[in-house]
Amino acid sequence: MMKHKFILILFISVIAIPMHAQSYNELFDQASKYEAQDSLGAAIRVYKKAIEKDPTNIRNSMLFANVARAQRRLGQTKDALLSYGFALNMAPLSSAILMDRATLYADLGDNDHAIIDCNNILDIQKDNKEALTLRSYLLYKLRRYQEAQADYTHLLLMDPTDLVARVGLATLYEMQEKFHQSMEILNALIVERPNDPEMYVMRANLDKDLILYDYALMDINKAIQVAIKPTPDMWIFRGDMLLHKKEKNEARGSYQTAIKLGASRAMLMERLRRCKRIF
Repeated sequence: MMKHKFILILFISVIAIPMHAQSYNELFDQASKYEAQDSLGAAIRVYKKAIEKDPTNIRNSMLFANVARAQRRLGQTKDALLSYGFALNMAPLSSAILMDRATLYADLGDNDHAIIDCNNILDIQKDNKEALTLRSYLLYKLRRYQEAQADYTHLLLMDPTDLVARVGLATLYEMQEKFHQSMEILNALIVERPNDPEMYVMRANLDKDLILYDYALMDINKAIQVAIKPTPDMWIFRGDMLLHKKEKNEARGSYQTAIKLGASRAMLMERLRRCKRIF
């Protein structure tokens, strides 16, 4: 009996020990599968295990970047920044890793560091579209309009049809009160994209800046018409234009539609009160 118990214990001990330690590549493959299955905590642990197994492996820059990506998805942004730093210590000229970190900085509102990473990418690849697109947007947010315009112009020299650059440039011109240039871009975009509600919304805002309320109303009506799901903001804008035109009943109807779609009644109370006044 004791002999049988000893054999059983020995058998359990043997099967509990792996037949062989996992290799670096096997650990990498296992971690990748975990990540693909959204088992992010397990993926991070196994990626780190692979790094510990071969600390000098050149591929560790990619593994650190993978760890950072998983940490970012888990909301562990500080850890992700550290992991991106480790990755870049091993591969300082990796545009892909720099871009990933730049987008994380941008998401965190750290625009200055995001721009630095974009600058480093563009020092290596002056025509990197992703870096130019992100940097132009961040420069615009920081009101560094001339630098943003230079990036948008660069993007359009590379590809005159670049939608993001054209919209960005139109918005930039509007902010600089270069209304004619902005209108030219938006008119061309609407001809090319007649069923895109955002183009009409942008032009409606420009019409409003120019105090062309009739045109603004026509554009927002068109936006509502072509939109699959018109947004509360569209209806609020429509109400505002109708108020400017002193069409109180229609304005009230637009605000009420916006409320039905989720807009805050409290936010619209003053507008609704104005609809009741005698102009």
